Amino acid sequence: MKLITLFLFFFCLTTHAKDENTFKFSDIKAVIKSSKTKYEDSYLFIANAKIFPKVKSGTSIEVLLPKSACYEEALRALGESKMLLTISNMNVKIQKPRPDSKDYEHFAILETNKKGERSLPGCKLSIN
Repeated sequence: MKLITLFLFFFCLTTHAKDENTFKFSDIKAVIKSSKTKYEDSYLFIANAKIFPKVKSGTSIEVLLPKSACYEEALRALGESKMLLTISNMNVKIQKPRPDSKDYEHFAILETNKKGERSLPGCKLSIN
Protein backbone atom coordinates (compact mmCIF):
# COMPACT_ATOMS: atom_id res chain seq x y z
CA MET A 1 0.00 0.00 0.00
CA LYS A 2 2.83 2.40 0.84
CA LEU A 3 4.44 1.69 -2.51
CA ILE A 4 1.24 2.60 -4.38
CA THR A 5 0.87 5.80 -2.37
CA LEU A 6 4.48 6.72 -3.05
CA PHE A 7 4.02 6.03 -6.76
CA LEU A 8 0.89 8.20 -6.92
CA PHE A 9 2.67 11.02 -5.07
CA PHE A 10 5.57 11.09 -7.56
CA PHE A 11 3.19 10.74 -10.51
CA CYS A 12 1.23 13.80 -9.35
CA LEU A 13 4.45 15.77 -8.86
CA THR A 14 5.75 15.04 -12.35
CA THR A 15 2.37 15.72 -13.94
CA HIS A 16 2.14 19.08 -12.18
CA ALA A 17 5.67 20.01 -13.24
CA LYS A 18 4.80 19.38 -16.88
CA ASP A 19 1.66 21.53 -16.64
CA GLU A 20 3.68 24.48 -15.31
CA ASN A 21 5.49 24.67 -18.66
CA THR A 22 2.33 24.51 -20.79
CA PHE A 23 0.63 27.67 -22.03
CA LYS A 24 -2.55 28.12 -24.09
CA PHE A 25 -3.54 31.04 -26.28
CA SER A 26 -6.59 31.84 -28.40
CA ASP A 27 -7.56 34.53 -30.89
CA ILE A 28 -4.07 35.37 -32.19
CA LYS A 29 -4.36 38.91 -33.54
CA ALA A 30 -0.81 39.56 -34.77
CA VAL A 31 2.45 37.73 -35.48
CA ILE A 32 5.36 40.16 -35.69
CA LYS A 33 9.06 39.74 -36.40
CA SER A 34 11.05 41.46 -33.67
CA SER A 35 12.71 44.70 -34.79
CA LYS A 36 15.44 44.61 -32.13
CA THR A 37 18.81 43.17 -33.21
CA LYS A 38 19.11 41.29 -29.93
CA TYR A 39 15.95 39.35 -30.80
CA GLU A 40 16.45 38.89 -34.56
CA ASP A 41 15.77 35.13 -34.26
CA SER A 42 12.57 35.75 -32.31
CA TYR A 43 8.99 36.76 -33.02
CA LEU A 44 6.10 38.27 -31.12
CA PHE A 45 2.44 37.42 -31.13
CA ILE A 46 -0.54 39.08 -29.51
CA ALA A 47 -3.32 36.77 -28.34
CA ASN A 48 -5.72 36.07 -25.51
CA ALA A 49 -4.21 33.98 -22.73
CA LYS A 50 -6.25 30.90 -21.84
CA ILE A 51 -3.68 29.30 -19.53
CA PHE A 52 -0.74 31.43 -18.44
CA PRO A 53 0.65 31.92 -14.92
CA LYS A 54 -0.59 35.03 -13.07
CA VAL A 55 -2.74 36.09 -16.04
CA LYS A 56 -6.53 35.85 -15.98
CA SER A 57 -8.03 33.75 -18.77
CA GLY A 58 -9.11 35.91 -21.72
CA THR A 59 -6.59 38.66 -20.97
CA SER A 60 -4.63 39.98 -23.96
CA ILE A 61 -0.90 39.26 -23.89
CA GLU A 62 2.10 39.90 -26.12
CA VAL A 63 4.56 37.00 -26.12
CA LEU A 64 8.16 37.02 -27.39
CA LEU A 65 9.71 33.64 -28.14
CA PRO A 66 12.34 32.04 -30.38
CA LYS A 67 11.34 31.68 -34.03
CA SER A 68 12.07 27.95 -33.72
CA ALA A 69 9.20 27.69 -31.20
CA CYS A 70 5.76 27.32 -32.79
CA TYR A 71 6.19 30.06 -35.43
CA GLU A 72 4.37 28.12 -38.17
CA GLU A 73 1.56 27.19 -35.80
CA ALA A 74 1.14 30.82 -34.70
CA LEU A 75 0.92 31.92 -38.34
CA ARG A 76 -1.72 29.26 -39.06
CA ALA A 77 -3.79 30.39 -36.06
CA LEU A 78 -3.53 34.08 -37.00
CA GLY A 79 -7.00 35.57 -37.37
CA GLU A 80 -8.75 32.29 -36.56
CA SER A 81 -10.67 33.04 -33.37
CA LYS A 82 -11.64 29.39 -32.84
CA MET A 83 -8.05 28.09 -32.91
CA LEU A 84 -6.25 27.31 -29.66
CA LEU A 85 -2.43 27.30 -29.65
CA THR A 86 -0.85 25.17 -26.93
CA ILE A 87 2.86 25.63 -26.29
CA SER A 88 4.64 23.26 -23.95
CA ASN A 89 8.15 22.68 -22.63
CA MET A 90 8.98 26.38 -22.34
CA ASN A 91 9.69 28.62 -19.36
CA VAL A 92 8.63 32.17 -18.58
CA LYS A 93 11.78 34.31 -18.57
CA ILE A 94 10.07 37.70 -18.07
CA GLN A 95 6.46 38.55 -17.38
CA LYS A 96 4.99 41.95 -16.57
CA PRO A 97 1.74 43.86 -16.86
CA ARG A 98 1.56 46.60 -19.49
CA PRO A 99 -1.09 49.11 -18.37
CA ASP A 100 0.29 51.71 -20.84
CA SER A 101 -0.48 49.59 -23.93
CA LYS A 102 -3.81 49.77 -25.73
CA ASP A 103 -3.19 46.48 -27.62
CA TYR A 104 -2.36 44.08 -24.78
CA GLU A 105 -2.44 43.96 -20.98
CA HIS A 106 0.60 41.75 -20.30
CA PHE A 107 4.00 41.08 -21.86
CA ALA A 108 6.02 37.87 -21.53
CA ILE A 109 9.20 36.34 -22.87
CA LEU A 110 9.26 32.56 -23.20
CA GLU A 111 12.48 30.58 -23.48
CA THR A 112 13.16 26.94 -24.26
CA ASN A 113 13.06 24.66 -21.24
CA LYS A 114 16.64 23.47 -20.89
CA LYS A 115 15.96 21.16 -17.97
CA GLY A 116 15.43 17.47 -18.58
CA GLU A 117 15.97 15.37 -21.65
CA ARG A 118 13.70 17.27 -24.05
CA SER A 119 14.73 20.73 -25.05
CA LEU A 120 12.40 21.42 -27.98
CA PRO A 121 9.06 23.13 -27.39
CA GLY A 122 5.84 21.33 -28.14
CA CYS A 123 3.25 23.03 -30.33
CA LYS A 124 -0.34 21.99 -30.84
CA LEU A 125 -3.21 23.64 -32.68
CA SER A 126 -6.76 22.67 -31.84
CA ILE A 127 -10.27 24.04 -32.20
CA ASN A 128 -11.36 26.00 -29.15
